[in-house]
Amino acid sequence: MKKSVFTFTLLGILSSCAFLNLGVFRSGVQIPPGEEFLLGEGTKGAFDLELENTCYCDIPVETRNAKGERTSSFGLAQRGTVKLTVRAGDHAVLQNPYKNTVAVNATMKEQVYGMRYQALSDSVQVE
Repeated sequence: MKKSVFTFTLLGILSSCAFLNLGVFRSGVQIPPGEEFLLGEGTKGAFDLELENTCYCDIPVETRNAKGERTSSFGLAQRGTVKLTVRAGDHAVLQNPYKNTVAVNATMKEQVYGMRYQALSDSVQVE
């Protein structure tokens, strides 16, 4: 009897731990040289995003509105992590102005729609 109770208790603990990550989306993003990655263009509401820079260079990050106008910007420090709330109607943009591919791990608590790559604008110089 004790073995049955122990087994069911252990199974209950393990299954509850498995559900803790339910609804969390993780993605490794590799951005080719001279391109930018747009995330959340099709998402209507605000969303939270955690970005982890896995490279040894700073990565420019912006938020833009539906017209493509920049609403905020910052540099994601090398090997750094930042939590970002993207406002409703905006999307996140991760830029790669370098000659090598950069990588970022993105974690979202809800599904975010609209992900694509595009060439950097002419105003950004490739280093």
